[in-house]
Amino acid sequence: MPISDVGTLAGSNRVGFNTRTRTIPAITNATLDINGTRPIMLYALRAAANGYRTSRGLRLAISGGGLGSQIETNVASISSTTSVDGTFIPTVHTLTGLPNTRVNSPSGNFTITIFAHVSGANGSSLTNNALETTTTGTTSDDLRIGNTSSTVYWVGYGYYMVPTAPTSCSVSFTSTIATVSWVAPSSNGDTAITDYVIEYTTFPGFDAGQVFTTTTTNTSLDIGVGAYATWYFRVYARNQVGSSQRSNTASDVAAAPPSWVTTAVNDTARVGSSYSRTLSANNTFSTGYSLGSGTLPDGITLSNTGVLSATSVAAGVSQAFTFRVDATGDGGTTRSNTFTINRKQPIPVWTDNVLSTDLRVGTAYSNSVSASSASTYTAVGLPQNGLELLAGGVVSGTPTSTSTFSFTISAANSDGDSISADFTFTPKAPLAVWTDNTLATATVKVGQTYLDGVAATNAVSYAIQSGALPDGIELDTVSGEISGTPTTVGTYTFTLSATNASAESIFTGSLVITVEPGGAGKVWNGTTWVQAPFKVWSGTTWVEAPAKVWNGTTWIDPTA
Repeated sequence: MPISDVGTLAGSNRVGFNTRTRTIPAITNATLDINGTRPIMLYALRAAANGYRTSRGLRLAISGGGLGSQIETNVASISSTTSVDGTFIPTVHTLTGLPNTRVNSPSGNFTITIFAHVSGANGSSLTNNALETTTTGTTSDDLRIGNTSSTVYWVGYGYYMVPTAPTSCSVSFTSTIATVSWVAPSSNGDTAITDYVIEYTTFPGFDAGQVFTTTTTNTSLDIGVGAYATWYFRVYARNQVGSSQRSNTASDVAAAPPSWVTTAVNDTARVGSSYSRTLSANNTFSTGYSLGSGTLPDGITLSNTGVLSATSVAAGVSQAFTFRVDATGDGGTTRSNTFTINRKQPIPVWTDNVLSTDLRVGTAYSNSVSASSASTYTAVGLPQNGLELLAGGVVSGTPTSTSTFSFTISAANSDGDSISADFTFTPKAPLAVWTDNTLATATVKVGQTYLDGVAATNAVSYAIQSGALPDGIELDTVSGEISGTPTTVGTYTFTLSATNASAESIFTGSLVITVEPGGAGKVWNGTTWVQAPFKVWSGTTWVEAPAKVWNGTTWIDPTA
């Protein structure tokens, strides 16, 4: 603190005067303290010009500014060894009472008075030693008093303030240990900071009676709070004058032990299949999970981020695996409840769930289904209509009816997990089989009665598949009989079908009926008599015509 050079100097160094005064303006730039006041601590400075020594005494007094009474002290004699080249020595001169004189919120001007040529304890004036004005030193320097030997004394004043407030207070927790840091005050008030006071509480308003304090000379401190909560911190600095204002308030949460969000696991992991489950707990590290006890199925691992997973669960017998998981965070480690993963066999998958529907009454049938990982096959709806389910998924038997029937087959693994498939069968009727598919009579005369036919077992109907019968001849569609009296000469080619109850048909080969003219007689061909039509003269040419005879009643065709 340099000697102040402000204020108004009064008095004179003329012979006969033994006092000088300096009036100091009210101190207004003092820093506010923790209570909002502007305390200062006054002190006096003195120095001597180089090369001089004096045994003369000085007495200083400071008054005003809210002190209430004048404070005085004697100054011992000063030797030239206490200064260098006439500069001020910025050392607090120990004046009884002054270094400890604290003024809160100074209310006015201060006056510093120097009394010169004062004898020791009785205070008698040494008037025979006149005061003289001297030009030694700089006229702007503070109060100077010199004797006849030109020894000059500089007497000034100074004051200390409280520090400015610490800044940038911050806090971070590791578990329940808070690391509190701050930036030192920008001004220490011109006297060393003795320590810092940290206030901390769980009440944002720092309620009375709920605030803890601790001190340090550093700008960072670890404080154990011992409880999970949001904690608030602030700090102030202290020097010999008093306490600074408080820093900003910083807060953070003391770490609680992890608490499990995933409270139950009872999963199924299939052999040969992938598996994934993410566990979750609050207040953990990002990599804070580990197996606490028990075992996991082969192939399943637990990552340190809490993921249980497997690309493919390894083969093994069906079994329940129980285990517990540790979640670790700032607040410690918490073990989970007992979790369970049930290793089971793969659910069966159909590799063939199609049964042939081509089955026929009276014809043996055998077909099968299959599924991977299946150990047993069962059926609901069988035995029925001559069919039953055999071991290995085989459906076998001989249908007895064309009635439609349904059933369900299930394929199960060793754990009883199953899949099923539904089936509906409608057996076909037996195929028709020809017992007669030719014509015994292939030629007939016009007007002559014709009777023949075809026959097939298991046939329920007959039909003309292609071609046509002679006019006058018809097919009985139920019996297969062909009958009638032809009316038109010609050769007729046709195919017949026999159809069973399932609308399945079989076919004859090409059949032929030849219709010849009626009334033909026989003529000698040189070797034998052969049938040949009669011819009559039409007036233009000979044409065929039936020969008729009188039967006593009418003309008839004798060959009919």
